[in-house]
Amino acid sequence: MKYAKLFFSVFTVLVLAGCQSNPEYSSNGKKEINLETNKYINSPANLYIKLAKAYYAQGDLEIALGHAQNAVAKDNGNPTAHNILALIYQNLGQTSKAEAGFKRALSISPNDPYINNAYGRLMCHQGKPDKALIYFNKTYDYPLYEKKWIPAANAGICALRHENLEVAEEYLRKSLQNNEKFSIALYNMIKLSVLQENYLMARAFLQRYLEVGRHDSKTLWWGILTEQHQGDRDTLESYKLQLRARFPDSDEAKLLFEMENNKK
Repeated sequence: MKYAKLFFSVFTVLVLAGCQSNPEYSSNGKKEINLETNKYINSPANLYIKLAKAYYAQGDLEIALGHAQNAVAKDNGNPTAHNILALIYQNLGQTSKAEAGFKRALSISPNDPYINNAYGRLMCHQGKPDKALIYFNKTYDYPLYEKKWIPAANAGICALRHENLEVAEEYLRKSLQNNEKFSIALYNMIKLSVLQENYLMARAFLQRYLEVGRHDSKTLWWGILTEQHQGDRDTLESYKLQLRARFPDSDEAKLLFEMENNKK
């Protein structure tokens, strides 16, 4: 358990980007929801919103910022314009501007599931998991929002980051009830199971995850901790070999090196 806790303390301080193979948080997905009205369909901000989203998706934040600012200037009453501007500010590390943008967007469209989900993520990163849960639940409860596994997973991951394992398990399981193959929820259930020292469950979730995802340094490390307790020596040595060969510079490889040196 020593090494599981050590890795957890390292992992929680990392800010994981959406472009990683196993992102900490799920995005909103590509499918847009048709909200109550089409009142913004002819908004003069729409072209700039599309451009801002496109450059944001590519990681060109400075260009995206300019388009998002133009969108707000063209239509200050468009909640999507404020939302994309807030997302960009958040990614640029300008948290106060991001929070102001999300609040402005929610003042216009308080039930919008995308804005609530995004604001929940900001609240979690600010160390306010209880407040974050309110906004993730608003997204989950929105009647036209079909991908309910996304906010449920985000709520679970937020609780996990703040070491509230009981709440984390509740929401990660809720996510998998809505989508049993959701890789992000499965990934975080492996981590949760290891932290709970429930290694049989960790093995089961790792097997499920590998049906839809692939190993990274973290899953290999969790697999090592699991098989040390479950006793499958062949699998244990396979995980060690893969970790050393594929991710030699990772924090997990360093933990493995430390762990094996301490046995000598």
